[in-house]
Amino acid sequence: MRSFPNRIAAVALMCLLFTTPRAALAGPANAKHVAKDAQLFVHLDLEAAKQTEIYGQVLDAVKAHFPLEDLLAQLKAGIGVNPLTDITGVTVYTTSLKKDNNDAVLIFYAKIDAGLLNNHLANQPEYKETVYGKHTLITWTDENDGKHKAGCFYGDGVVLLSDKLEALQPAVDVLDGSKSGDSALVKTPEKGAFLYAAADLSQADDPNVSQLLSNSQAATACAAEVDGNFVLTANLTAKSAEQAAQIKQLLDGLKAMGQLGARQVPTASAMIAKVQVVVDGAKVTASFTHDAKTLLQTLQKIDDENKSKALKKPGKGDGL
Repeated sequence: MRSFPNRIAAVALMCLLFTTPRAALAGPANAKHVAKDAQLFVHLDLEAAKQTEIYGQVLDAVKAHFPLEDLLAQLKAGIGVNPLTDITGVTVYTTSLKKDNNDAVLIFYAKIDAGLLNNHLANQPEYKETVYGKHTLITWTDENDGKHKAGCFYGDGVVLLSDKLEALQPAVDVLDGSKSGDSALVKTPEKGAFLYAAADLSQADDPNVSQLLSNSQAATACAAEVDGNFVLTANLTAKSAEQAAQIKQLLDGLKAMGQLGARQVPTASAMIAKVQVVVDGAKVTASFTHDAKTLLQTLQKIDDENKSKALKKPGKGDGL
C-alpha cells in the first residue's frame, strides 16, 4: 500500500469526525439509530447544508486560500474517502451529561472504501480487532493526539466511532436492534435545518440547571437557512412560567454584557443586538437571524475590527 502522510491522515479523520454522511441512510437523523436513553444528541446533515448559501460561500473561501482539491484527491487515494462527496451526515449522542463523561458515540453515514481506511488504521499504535457478535470492532491509539479510539465499519454505509470500546458496543447493539433505540430527543427537523441538537438538561450535573428545567421537555438548538436568512434558534422549557421569566432575565443580562464588552467592535455589538429572547408560558426561545448572503462578510468585518482594536491597544510601556 502506498505511504500516506500522517498530517493528511489526521485531516481526513477530523473530516470524518466533524462533517456529515452519504450512503444508504443520508439526510435527517434516524431516531432508531440513537439509544433510547440518550441524554444529548446532535446531527449534522451535510446534504441539507449543501443547499445553503453559506456552504457555497465557505467552500469558495477555502478554495481561494487553500489547495482543497489536491488535498481531497490525496484523501481519496490514501484512505478511500472524499469528505465533500462521500460523507452526508453525522449523528453524535451520549447517554450521560456528567462533566467527565467520554461515552459519546459518533455515527457516520458515508460511502467509503472500508478496506483502504482500515489498512491505514492498522498502522496506528495498539491496533486490535475484536469480534463482537457478527461485527468486528477495532481499537487503536491515535498517534497524533495519543488518544484511544474504537470503531466499527457496521455496513450499509454506516461507520461508528467512540473513545471507548465500552461505549461503542451498546451503540452497535442499538443498530442491531438488541438494545432500544428510537430516542425521544430525535424529532423531525425544522425547515431548512442542517445542524440541530437536543439535550435533557434536567439530568445535568449542575443542580441549578436541573432544578430550573422541565423533566419532560428537552432543550433544543437548531441552525438553518430559511428564505435567504441564516437562523439560529434555541429552546428551553422551565418547570414554571415564573422560572421561565427568570431565565429570560438571565439571558437578557448576558446579552447586555456581551454588547458592553463589544462596544469597541461595533459590528459584533450590532449582531448581539439581533438576538431575541421571548417567553411563552414556561417556554423560553432565543433566536438570531442574519441575511445569509452577507453573513460571511459580517464575520470578516468583525475580525477586521478586532484586529484594529488590538493595534490601538497601548502596550505595557506605553503611556495613556
